[in-house]
Amino acid sequence: MNRDNWFLVLPTIVLGVVASYTLYQMHASGDVRRSVAVVAEYEADGRPPLGDYLARRGPLEWDSTVVSRLYGTMDVTCKVGQAGVQRYVWRVDLLQQAFAPADAATRELMGEYEPALYSRQNGSSP
Repeated sequence: MNRDNWFLVLPTIVLGVVASYTLYQMHASGDVRRSVAVVAEYEADGRPPLGDYLARRGPLEWDSTVVSRLYGTMDVTCKVGQAGVQRYVWRVDLLQQAFAPADAATRELMGEYEPALYSRQNGSSP
């Protein structure tokens, strides 16, 4: 390579790094949207979607945190109420489009929403 072409190589490398970072950010924001959608759009038999069910309790604030990029798992948090009075957390598997309650308050909520699957009489929760 000719020494006079360095002014072409450096901008190309910088452009490549910026493009890679932009693609990563687009992919990450897509993961956040998909993980929230997995929880909010879940419907039990004869029930409204879980997001609508929660919205009846007050304003919602959704957030998502990466647990493992390798396994495609994220924690989705929903704060319900004016000041985030109630907080629910689900562990979402994006590859399988499945989720499970991550704490006791969320298990209790899911027991109200879908008693056949999450009831205490069942003895176990998924």
